Amino acid sequence: MAAQTAALHRAVATDHLAAFSTLLSAPTEHGPSLATLVRSCAETWSRAWWIITAPDWPQAEYRARAMKVDELIAGHRRGIRLLSGESMEDATARASAERESVLAVGAQPEPVPRYTKLTKDLFVALGKSDDDAAALYSHLSGVAHGESVFTESLSDKPPQNGASGLALPRQNLRTYGSMMHGITFIGTIRLLKAWGAPSDIVDAYFNAAKRAGDMLPKDTAV
Repeated sequence: MAAQTAALHRAVATDHLAAFSTLLSAPTEHGPSLATLVRSCAETWSRAWWIITAPDWPQAEYRARAMKVDELIAGHRRGIRLLSGESMEDATARASAERESVLAVGAQPEPVPRYTKLTKDLFVALGKSDDDAAALYSHLSGVAHGESVFTESLSDKPPQNGASGLALPRQNLRTYGSMMHGITFIGTIRLLKAWGAPSDIVDAYFNAAKRAGDMLPKDTAV
C-alpha cells in the first residue's frame, strides 16, 4: 500500500504542477491561483514525503495505512459518504485492521502529523529554516483562503473602475516557481530511490531537473 499511496500523491501533485504551468502560459495574469496550486502541491507531496522517508518498509506501510484511517475518521466527522457505498464505519474498521496488521512485521505505532506540520517539514527538507517554512506556509494558506493581509501583495495594479486589479509581483513569481520546482525535485528523487529505480534513471532525472532549476530566477521572500 505504501508504494501505491505515494504514487497516487505524486500523480495528484503532478496535476497541480501541470495546472501551474498552464496558468503561467496563459495570456491573462494570475496570482492567488498560483499560490493556491503551490500550497496544494506542497501538501500533497508532503504526504508522500512522510511515507517514503520512513526508516524502513514496515514503517512506511504503517504510515500509509495510518494516514488512510485518519482521513476516514475526519471524513466521517464531516459527514462525507464514500462513492463505493460502503459505510464510513465499516471502511474505518477495515482500514484500522489493515494498519494494525503491519505491527506484526516490525512497524511501530505513531500518530499522523497534521498536514500543516507535514508541509512545513517538507519546506525544511527543501532547505528552508523553521521560521521561513512557517512564514511561507502562512502566506500560501492565507492567499488560498482569500485573506486580505496576504492577498494585498497580489493586487497592486492601479484600480480599474473602482476595483483592484490582480498582479503577480516578480518576487512572488520567483518564490512560487522555485518552490514548485524544488518540491517536485526532491520528492521525485526520493520516490525514485524508494522504488529502487536504476541509478542511471535517477541520475538522468537529477541532471535534467537541475538544468531546469538553474534557469529559474533565485528565490526571494514573499
